Amino acid sequence: MLKKIRNILIATIILAVAYWAYVNFVVSDNATNPFNLIPDDAVYVMHSKKPLKAWAEFSSTDLWGHMKGYPDFAEIAESANSMDEIIKKNKFILKLVSLKDLYVSAHVHKPGDYEFLFLTDLANASKSDLFKGSLDKLFSIAGYEVSTQMYLGTPVYKCLNAEESETFYVSVLGNYLCCSYDLGILKKSIASYNEPVLAKNRRFIDIFNKTDGDGLSQVYLNYNNLTSFLKVYLAEVNLSLKELINQSYFTGLDFELKGDDISAEGITIVSDTMKNIFNVLSNSGNSEMKIPEVLSENTSMMLRLGFNDFNTFFGQSLNIANQEEVKKSNRNIKLIELLLGISLQDDLLIWFGNEIALAQYAQDENNTAPSKNLIAIKVNNIDLAQSKLEGVFKKIRRRMPFKMKGEEYEGYDIERMETKGIFRLLFG
Repeated sequence: MLKKIRNILIATIILAVAYWAYVNFVVSDNATNPFNLIPDDAVYVMHSKKPLKAWAEFSSTDLWGHMKGYPDFAEIAESANSMDEIIKKNKFILKLVSLKDLYVSAHVHKPGDYEFLFLTDLANASKSDLFKGSLDKLFSIAGYEVSTQMYLGTPVYKCLNAEESETFYVSVLGNYLCCSYDLGILKKSIASYNEPVLAKNRRFIDIFNKTDGDGLSQVYLNYNNLTSFLKVYLAEVNLSLKELINQSYFTGLDFELKGDDISAEGITIVSDTMKNIFNVLSNSGNSEMKIPEVLSENTSMMLRLGFNDFNTFFGQSLNIANQEEVKKSNRNIKLIELLLGISLQDDLLIWFGNEIALAQYAQDENNTAPSKNLIAIKVNNIDLAQSKLEGVFKKIRRRMPFKMKGEEYEGYDIERMETKGIFRLLFG
């Protein structure tokens, strides 16, 4: 994305001279709400009031210096260094432009891929019809091959960088320069400008008003489009995670940079069901986070629950659950207990500790292998847990047709049971 921001920055500098020429035009105000321009299929929106200052602060930290050392960040680091050079060589022009209010939104534009929409405030320059009518000439002077088309009465400029074989599309909507490397996204932005959806969503308005905007940058997350975004990186989205996403609406975060530490503070709007779950978690206490110590560095996602003790949490969870679902789950549990000759409470739940996590590991490079999921349960008595599990496994081998295979790995015993859905069947 930094490479694309770099190219958008170059485009903005191209327009800077025109901007300065028209900055004192006195015309009726045409300021618009930037979220009017952002299509409602945005996965997230990033905003910075002073993007160049924010970048200067972040790029000077030891954290960024450390990140650039990783091979996976080599291309990003190269684009970042190029962007630094552009900023240094054009300080005077950028000072005149006073680049502010940069918005970047991400959109899944086809299965397995996403692109960005970039918005930057042109302020008074956007008021001039002469300025807007000269965009194609300005980009041509800068070496771009430019062609123009109309969409919903708005000029769309196709700018081809033949040297890098890249094309981006530009329009001026209200007081914003709008750019994207995907024509479809820019067209959606134009349509949204005429008939806003996201900007009129009452939940989004609420999250925007409640998110502090004084930090380095702000991020607004739209859960309605998050699942399709996760599928870019995951062959499948874990069912529990998908259910959590479906019960959430928006998150607003304000990011602060203090030294080499980045912190985020914000708020999330969730459904009434999620509110009840959070109330249960709040009333169940908390515990020290230890589970990450046993997870692989390839962990891509972790959902952790911490409480004083599991039985209290489990009991309160049953109280807020759909009682018909609870009855169905209890019938399944009773059936399994009869078939296996075990007790869920006495053989399993009795040794559950104060921490549980669901983790998902990173996919292969082609993103084709099945998702690798793991449930990590902290135990309150390791000897009791091992004894109870050994008894359960013996009964499973004796009573059920499940294939079980034991093996040892680095001094740890592993029991492999080839059956699906048993945890979900037991715990819902």
